[in-house]
Amino acid sequence: MKLLTGGDELERTLLALQFRDALSHEDWLAGVVNPRASATEIRNTGMIERPLLAVVEAAESHDDQVIALAEALAERSALRDVPARLLLVSDSSGEWLARLRDHDDERISGLFREVTEWNTLTLSQLHPDRAGQFHAARSAFAQKLGVLEPVGEPPTGLVRCRTLSDVHAAALTTILSPDADLMNPLDDVIMADLRHWRRMVQEDGRAEAGAEALTTIAAVTTLCRPDSAEEVEALLSRLPDITGLSVSDVTEYTQWLRRLYPGQYLLKPIRPIALGEHVMATTMAAVPSIPERIGEVCPDEMIARALTVLGGALPRHPELAPAVTSLVRADPERLVLLGTEVAIHLAEPEPFSRALGAGLNDGRLSVTGIWKLLQRVARSGQSLDPLKPAVMKAYTKVFAKPLMDQTRERAEEFGPLKPVHQVVEQLLDYSMDMFEGFLDPKSDKFPKEPDGKESVPQPLLDLARKLIYERDIEDQRRPKARDERDGASPDVLPLLFGAFLDRRSPFTRRQRRDNAGTGDMEPDDFSK
Repeated sequence: MKLLTGGDELERTLLALQFRDALSHEDWLAGVVNPRASATEIRNTGMIERPLLAVVEAAESHDDQVIALAEALAERSALRDVPARLLLVSDSSGEWLARLRDHDDERISGLFREVTEWNTLTLSQLHPDRAGQFHAARSAFAQKLGVLEPVGEPPTGLVRCRTLSDVHAAALTTILSPDADLMNPLDDVIMADLRHWRRMVQEDGRAEAGAEALTTIAAVTTLCRPDSAEEVEALLSRLPDITGLSVSDVTEYTQWLRRLYPGQYLLKPIRPIALGEHVMATTMAAVPSIPERIGEVCPDEMIARALTVLGGALPRHPELAPAVTSLVRADPERLVLLGTEVAIHLAEPEPFSRALGAGLNDGRLSVTGIWKLLQRVARSGQSLDPLKPAVMKAYTKVFAKPLMDQTRERAEEFGPLKPVHQVVEQLLDYSMDMFEGFLDPKSDKFPKEPDGKESVPQPLLDLARKLIYERDIEDQRRPKARDERDGASPDVLPLLFGAFLDRRSPFTRRQRRDNAGTGDMEPDDFSK
């Protein structure tokens, strides 16, 4: 098993395809796993008699497929002495790989524990042969477009191109817009498309808004990524609500887009991913209402894919964070919970989890919703750290705020209680800052001394976090008790804030007693 990371999506894909082609010439059965293939279909690979190479792209988002492949290969190796290789392609190694290493089946976990730095291929973020790639791409684009290839050396702006996608965009730009300065090649390609769209809609007698409508539909398609006839039909039926266009306009513009970007289906996401992300970021900034409309009218499966696309793009496009926040605010109780499932599959989940936390509108959460979120984040790893303070604040607002409001009213009626109430409020605020600072180091909320110095040395906080996560990993590896298998989550708060809550406290003793007596604990019981 090998892991391919680093570079950009285009570089990883091309290298994986080179591996596939090389082994295909050696009589191996080599191919890329269909992202829509079911676990049952994947397990059938164990019946193949030939040497096998299976490539899984975006492995962090397809752990079910990866596990099914690992199971098939493990069973195959026990029956046949035929070589098999599994190549995982991902943005980076991270928590998604750690979960696979902790799989209950030792055959599976053993395979993934072998994925270390010694068998991980990490591409450089700076492509080593920019000039050679530029000339090859420019020649290919000129041939495809039926124009003469420009002659001469690469433009000086090529030195600013860091990835293979940038280099290819620069090569295309020198053909479409020879005078471009290549400050941002992806922008140049998008602007060339926009100019073409404007000419097309003007020739059809349409206003400038026609080009904007084309861009919006292309961005929504890239965000929702339909990859079957049924999914395309489902998105088409919702495009009028998402974009504000009439049904007839949506029909006409999607036909135009298909002529521009021909594919198997009427709607096709913009590729490569780097270019699609750029279109999304530009469109979401111009039409910020789109994400919330998607959250309002689309089914969970489509929303989960949109959140996955946004989460994957955030490290490169931090300006997309408001789009995540806006989307989950459409229905925070349902969509933040859905977002937590997405976060644990991202290679770099931190900015996505932070945007989820910003969208957690605690004023619209029920007791049951808070309870479900507490259970989810308590059992998560570091991927949801930035979300945990927002969940705790929502919990405090639902359970503690009504009590504080009542005591404030009593304090107003009875003057001597007012200073006491103020102290309690300050202690609560201090505790919340402490929790947030501990759980989310980047928040910089951990209380400091009056002179600005750290009240607790940073190395000590880092050690405490490490010990808590190591303990949680051990808890997850041990055999599960009946109540945990059935879905109950005992000791939620100690799991969430283990450094600050005493497991011997009356609260946790009572919670254990309730769980021991019933096997579960209802949210209403918890609120008492």
